[in-house]
Order: sequence, then structure tokens, then C-alpha cells
Amino acid sequence: MYVFFGDNGLAIDALDFLSVGYATNALLSFIFTPAVVEKYKSIHRFLLKLIRVEESIKSLFTWRKTYTGDAHQPINELYIKSKRFINGLFRYAVDIAVGDTWRSFMRDIDGMKNVHELAVGHGNAVDRVRWRLFLRSNQRKMAGFLDETMQIILDFTRMVKSGQCDDIEGLLKEFDERTGVILSVLRSKSLQVEMDYFSGKGETGGDKKERIGNWGARAVERVCFNVLLAELE
Repeated sequence: MYVFFGDNGLAIDALDFLSVGYATNALLSFIFTPAVVEKYKSIHRFLLKLIRVEESIKSLFTWRKTYTGDAHQPINELYIKSKRFINGLFRYAVDIAVGDTWRSFMRDIDGMKNVHELAVGHGNAVDRVRWRLFLRSNQRKMAGFLDETMQIILDFTRMVKSGQCDDIEGLLKEFDERTGVILSVLRSKSLQVEMDYFSGKGETGGDKKERIGNWGARAVERVCFNVLLAELE
């Protein structure tokens, strides 16, 4: 079997051509609409990136033993920082972004009265997963920062394995700059504005019950992003 990875097989998006397909019966096709399937594909692509980068940094465990002493301190520093970053992001993605959202959806299923409510609830759950993974259209900048950071980790593993480590200090500086931006975004008030958008801007309209619901939704999302912040700091 021959797989063509395009112009740069080492790029973070080199495996984006891989896709998940769903074959459903007539009833489930009402839930798994083409739009929902495309959203699942975007989630799959992101999780595949995480797995790829995590496995890449794992593969350096034995390699880094050949780089000891003060002369190779930047290599070991970048290894430790990269490992912490990707492991934290992976745990957040699996346990919080996907796991917590899906568990919440499953708890709500018993209260759904018909297929329409199920379809709406499922669609909202998928949207929330994408929101928590920074995959919605209004989160493209953050998604770009994450991709750039994961690309640095892939470049780092390639450099270590090839023995071409002359520019590790420059790569370490880039990594610190990218992760610094990510942490700043997670702490920022601009993220609160985006959460207002996601939760429906409850303060501007609707009855008291609706507004409280939206405030509660923002609080939950703030906790989720705080978990990610704690994982990466």
C-alpha cells in the first residue's frame, strides 16, 4: 500500500486527508445529517493530530538519553515542555472536551421526548465538543496557535532523531512564544466574550430563567478552559 502525504509529510496537517465515514439507517440519518458528519470529521482530524504529536514526543524517550550535560540543556528543556504541553492538551481533549460533553448528553437523553429533541441535543453536543476543542469558525486564531505549537513539537522530534540540533534554542524560543500566547488567550477577557457568543448572549434578551441558564453555561465553559489552563501552566 502506498500513501501519498502531499508536499510535506511532516506537516501537522499531513494526515487531514484521513476521514471518518458513517453509514446510518433512515432514522439515524435524521440525526447524522451531512452537516453533523462534517463536524465529526473536524473533531476526528484534531484528535488525530493530538495522537500523532503525543506518539512523536513519546518516541524521544530513549533518544534524549544521548543528549546529556549542560551543552544539551535546551534539548531536554524543550522535551519536558513539549511532553507536558501535549499530554495536558490530550487529557483535556479526551476527558473534558469529548468525555464530559458526551456524558452530559447521555444524561439528558432520558428527558428527550422525540427524535427531533434527540437530534437537536446531539447536534448541540457535537457543537460543544468543537467549541471546547477550538474548532468553531470564531476560534480560528486559537486553533492556529495550537497547530503551530504542535508543528514545533513535530519539528523538534525530527531534529533530535536526525542529530541536526543546531537550532534547538531558536525552536525553544518559538515554543515559549506560542505557548505564552495560548496561555494569555485562556486567561483573557476576550475568551469570555466568545463564551457569551456561544451561550446565546443571555443578558440581552429572554426571561430570567433563560438568562440564568446562559450564565450557567458560561460558568461551565469557564471551568473547562480553566482545566486546560491548569494542564498547560
